[in-house]
Amino acid sequence: MVTIAGSMRHGLLAAIVLSSAPSVGLAQVTPSLSSQRPAVPSANAATTAVDPRAEPTVEEIVVPETPVRRAEATLVVPCAFPIVAARMRDFTRYPDFLRRLRGARVIHRNRAETDVYFQVELPRALGVYWFLQHMTVVASTPERLEITGLSTDGNVGHIETRVRAERVRGAVPATRLRFSLLGVPVFPALPSTVTAYLRDAVRGATLGLRDACAGR
Repeated sequence: MVTIAGSMRHGLLAAIVLSSAPSVGLAQVTPSLSSQRPAVPSANAATTAVDPRAEPTVEEIVVPETPVRRAEATLVVPCAFPIVAARMRDFTRYPDFLRRLRGARVIHRNRAETDVYFQVELPRALGVYWFLQHMTVVASTPERLEITGLSTDGNVGHIETRVRAERVRGAVPATRLRFSLLGVPVFPALPSTVTAYLRDAVRGATLGLRDACAGR
């Protein structure tokens, strides 16, 4: 039995994340969103209707210096790109489509960078925790929007997020979504359990954003 860092007891996020394997401390985990990420396929033309009930493709990505794996979900949604982009930029409404978020408040905003205070309810009745996420718009064009997030404070642990939306050209409105999440908790946790939770979180986030954009 091994501890992944810190004191508190099980749980985690995801706007937003349980014990065997080598121990990992938060100080050892560095931002790694750009490492070992599979290439994003180019957006193919949408010539037929997009299935409004399709399931996202969920992948696990090995991250250096931690046994926890990053989870990524990809899905083409039947929503126009401007609608998806507007939802992604509205941080205070993230609890509308991220089911475990219980609160979101903008603390500071400076052009493409925003600090957002989130409250998250952990699974298994472990209570509500908080984290401060530094959100950065790293790409913004009429065809693509990408926002990264990195936790800077809180009592949950180390959290990295990346949300990307790309316009899918074609006869019907469609957008390709990719949601990436890495979470290393400060409490004792099984890496496999954390990874399973992250997989569920990115799946839920992608479907929730799709449904919010579709007005469901």
